[in-house]
Amino acid sequence: MYTFIAADNQNPPPLLTGMKHTTLLFLLVCCYFLVSGQKETSQWFLYNGNRLQFNAGGPVNVAGSTMLSGSAGRTSLCDAQGNLLFVCDGMTVRDRNLAIMPAFANNVNLQVGGETVLAIQFPGQASKYYLFYSENGGNAVCKLRYSVIDMTLNGGKGDVTAKNVEVANDVSSGFTLVEQPGSDNFWIVTNEYRTTNFRSYLVTAAGISSTPVISVAGTNPITAEYNITDLRTSPDGKMIAGYFFTYYPNQLFVSSVAFIEVFNFDGNTGLLTNKVKSTKLNWVYSGQGNVEFSPDGRLLYLLEKHIVGGLQPCGFGSSSLRQFNLCYTDSVTFTTNAVNVGSTFSFCTLVSLGRMQLGPDKKIYMPYGGSTALSVVDSPNIIGSTGRMAFDAFQMPQGAGYASPAFFHQYLARAVRNNITYTGDCHPNPISFKVTNDTIHGITWNFGDPGSGGNNSSTQLAPQHVFSAPGIYTVTAQLYNTLNQLIETVNVPVEVKDPLRRLLADYPTDTSFCSGNELKIKLRVINGIFRWSKKDPGYPVYSLSISDSMSIVGSGRYYVELLQNDCNGCKRIDSIDVEVLPTPYVDFGTDRTLCTGDSTLLYMQNSGATYVWNTGETTPTLWIKQPGTYWGKAEFNNNGCPKSDTIVITGIPGVAFSLPADTTLCNDAQLVLKPGVSGATYQWQNGSTADQFVVQQPGKYWVRVTASNGCFKPDTIAVAYVTAQNVQLGADTILCRGETLLLQANIAGGQYLWSTGGVADNISVTTSGNYWVAVTTGLCTVKDTIGVTFNNKPVFDLGNDSSLCDGTTLVLRPGITNATYQWQDNSVADSFLVKQPGLYKVTVKQAGCAVDDEVRFTYKPLPVLYLGNDTSICLNAQLTVDATHASIGSYLWQDGLTTATRTINRAGDYSLQATGTNGCINRDTLRVSMVPLPAFSLPRDTALCEGQTLQLTGTVPGAANYLWNNGSTQPQQLINAPGTYWIAVTQQGCSKTDTIAVTYKPLPIVNLGKDTMLCPGATLVLDGYYPGATYQWQDQSTQASLLVSRPGQYVVNTMLNGCSSGDAINITYGAVPVITLDTDPVICAGQVLVLDPKVEQAQTLWPDGSHTPTFVVKAPGTYAVSATNVCGTATRVVNVHKGYCRLAMPTAFTPNKDHQNDVFRVSNPFFIKEFYMAVYNRWGQKVFETNNATVGWDGRFNGVDQPTGTYIWVIRLTDNDGVKASEKGSVQLLR
Repeated sequence: MYTFIAADNQNPPPLLTGMKHTTLLFLLVCCYFLVSGQKETSQWFLYNGNRLQFNAGGPVNVAGSTMLSGSAGRTSLCDAQGNLLFVCDGMTVRDRNLAIMPAFANNVNLQVGGETVLAIQFPGQASKYYLFYSENGGNAVCKLRYSVIDMTLNGGKGDVTAKNVEVANDVSSGFTLVEQPGSDNFWIVTNEYRTTNFRSYLVTAAGISSTPVISVAGTNPITAEYNITDLRTSPDGKMIAGYFFTYYPNQLFVSSVAFIEVFNFDGNTGLLTNKVKSTKLNWVYSGQGNVEFSPDGRLLYLLEKHIVGGLQPCGFGSSSLRQFNLCYTDSVTFTTNAVNVGSTFSFCTLVSLGRMQLGPDKKIYMPYGGSTALSVVDSPNIIGSTGRMAFDAFQMPQGAGYASPAFFHQYLARAVRNNITYTGDCHPNPISFKVTNDTIHGITWNFGDPGSGGNNSSTQLAPQHVFSAPGIYTVTAQLYNTLNQLIETVNVPVEVKDPLRRLLADYPTDTSFCSGNELKIKLRVINGIFRWSKKDPGYPVYSLSISDSMSIVGSGRYYVELLQNDCNGCKRIDSIDVEVLPTPYVDFGTDRTLCTGDSTLLYMQNSGATYVWNTGETTPTLWIKQPGTYWGKAEFNNNGCPKSDTIVITGIPGVAFSLPADTTLCNDAQLVLKPGVSGATYQWQNGSTADQFVVQQPGKYWVRVTASNGCFKPDTIAVAYVTAQNVQLGADTILCRGETLLLQANIAGGQYLWSTGGVADNISVTTSGNYWVAVTTGLCTVKDTIGVTFNNKPVFDLGNDSSLCDGTTLVLRPGITNATYQWQDNSVADSFLVKQPGLYKVTVKQAGCAVDDEVRFTYKPLPVLYLGNDTSICLNAQLTVDATHASIGSYLWQDGLTTATRTINRAGDYSLQATGTNGCINRDTLRVSMVPLPAFSLPRDTALCEGQTLQLTGTVPGAANYLWNNGSTQPQQLINAPGTYWIAVTQQGCSKTDTIAVTYKPLPIVNLGKDTMLCPGATLVLDGYYPGATYQWQDQSTQASLLVSRPGQYVVNTMLNGCSSGDAINITYGAVPVITLDTDPVICAGQVLVLDPKVEQAQTLWPDGSHTPTFVVKAPGTYAVSATNVCGTATRVVNVHKGYCRLAMPTAFTPNKDHQNDVFRVSNPFFIKEFYMAVYNRWGQKVFETNNATVGWDGRFNGVDQPTGTYIWVIRLTDNDGVKASEKGSVQLLR
């Protein structure tokens, strides 16, 4: 909260001593201007057109923005004086007059899907702004996008020049922006969706870096749960907090898992490191959450909301706001010591808190969705509930919704950076104070403690103060800038706890009370929390809650621990023993009525209690049979916690009726049941409510009759029947002759008379006819009749057992018409085909009579006959077939031949019938086809020139294999020597062979010699003579020799008997060597100079007698060199002078470990006496330094390979002559 307090004219702070009062007034005006100039976030646009203006006294409603009704993420930005620049409602951007900017005339809106939209000025361009936002929200992968606003357009009101430009398409919806210290550059920070890879994109005047800095951060082992829905930066930019949310819709209810995690952030490098994570927060329903830092960055607030619209009867809405202390570093303590600052729950109205946002007045605001209120945490820097959460703190004209604007942390930091923080133990220990703004130049402290005398004030930046006594104090700090101007006055309440006073001093040490009551304890502390726990007898201590109050309803020892002023502050603990005495349960209910003749039971059953009734009984129950007033009292062991109750019982007339006694009826007789109670209601066993019931079948019947006074009476009757259903001889039936049918009627106590005259309960029937029985009981006679028919059995014969030849079949057919069949395999056809040996059975059923028969068949083997598979034979070949076998008695071929063997030499089908010795016949056929020989031939015999080759081929399409005289199996063979060559080719099993004779003729070989160099004026005769040959030179001459007098290539071709040969020679003309050297080079102290005469095909001679191509010079002097070849000698003298050495540095290096240019270092370090080199990356971070001129940088920093790019080097040196120099430059690191 801003307060502007004039400096005390009588006691100005030290920096102001001696200034006049008018100057102080001027400073106060400047002070207000500075503070009031930090208004970039002073105008807020919320849901339903609500608009707020933040002034020195807090927010006020501003009219004229009803068109801004969107519910998506939003932001607005003002200049330093609070004048509106533009506002984004999640769909469009509006100018300072709230008119939609011209770029949206094409109806292409912003693709905002998340809750966060952040506006920020372009680095280095005061008139341009970025808008960053995510395309989607919630549990899905998102695209991070931005748009650009140019305020120089549209008559100075601005317009959007780029829309929905993609930064990344695989990230979570949560993101944030963080300043890079010391510059107007900034970072875009987000994470790869469902991974622990956090990305930091640096944004400079050159634009958004396409290569983000990757940080692997986060301590949750389930990386798939790293889905950020909200990411916030602390006001000082040194921490980033995220709300991570995952829902699992495949559960019975949509369940979700959430947690918060805080990271340290390095604004120079863009790297995140782990700080602390909460334990997981599990929910049955899906929810949303967001986080916000306190202005001083010591506390983190978590707001979670749940809206369930489909739950019967009408859904619910809930939300909770918790405060986490960032002084804790382990997850369990960080989570369990969180304070519930406030919560909401409502059925049907679906009211809950919306998105949190820190305001420029150092308060945290959130819309109270479902109402018109804006809720606020009044003092978010204070630990515990004394930060004052107010749900209806500010009323707005329209519904609040759930969205609130988002702002770049640095814009807010300008307004909220001045906060007093303090830590310290209980009295009389000192309390340490400081202000969060580290740019403050001077502070005047007033500790609000007059009792401390001269120690009540201080001008130290971070003083300590020992308060004179326990109590509550208001500490004030006046803050001054480097011009000694008062910029803000801040204050904070401080409570100093008395360690000698019990936390529960206002409550008894031990107490007891009767169950059903409670002990309410309410405590208070500034900047602290109370942690409650309990110990039950026989069990360890367990945690209860973090709260200022406790309602005790059960026995045990209750502990309360005070944690004040952060983790290492004032700690106190106290306890109270509570015994809750048991109270019996006694409740007779409401007064009752008692029907005449009825009774009712009263009971007070409590194990171990004593009882007393007004009737004098001491039992736990009492049967009441008469009207009256009754009371009872119970108590456990006379512990002083009795419980009693009283009931009035009023008598009323009962119901009088009875149903008849149980009875038995005959056949279709009926019985009418009629209680006959007038004015009563009835309920029968089948649900009927009629005043009577007609019985038509056996069973048990009951009725409940209720009089108009509520009295009722039930009664029951059982009715039995004797009917034809009890005497049944069954349906008419058919049997086969020779069978017997037993007829029986079993009626208990009955007398029987059969149509045959029999009087027993059964008779046996063996002849056709109609048979009846009459059964008489004491009440009625029942009769039944059955017709019985006896039919003849079918007659058939399957024949005698028999033998068949293999492969033959036989049909079995009984030949009975109008019959059914069942064979041994359960088939039902009227015949059966025999195909294999076995026992064959059939059951034939005709007119209800069945007859069985069976026959056995065996099989004889066929004679063994096999002519082989169909085959083919080569042209002019023959095939012999032999069918001889001992099982065959005779043979018959298709052409009448009767021998067992025959010879085949032409194509055709050959069939043989063989009759076996057992009389069975077998047949077989062999098909024979003729195959032609392979079609190919080798060339005629031939003669080749020496060195010439001949390719022979016997290739035949589809050939199976090849065989040459040398064993080769390839279809071709290369001939390079004289001899006789043959090949055999096999195709379709048939082979053919061919032969060729090859001879060789000699070549006329000629040799012109090696390539030669001639000195100027020399000649050479080239001789190509070969006996009997003819010649042709490159110049078309035909003599055997050629005179050479100039350089060139000379070629001769010799020919003999159709064979030719040739040779070539290169003739060059040399000269005396030419030496190329600088005659007056310079060398500096410690340097080496390499003399290179650059001569070829010559021998050098140096002053030391060496013949190396180059010579190393280490000192000034005169040096002579000579070079000699076949054409002469050349000499050169070099005078080396002393000079000044210059630094030589490479412009690029490739540290890829290939031992070539792997290290960046000085190329000529020998002249250097003293040396220092440092290398910096593009963010100004030093990545390497050394004092050794021979040592270089290998491209790594802290053991990590650095990325490709440009790096800056700075060198300071002193050479061997004492000359000092400084140089800088750049080098390219390439990979």
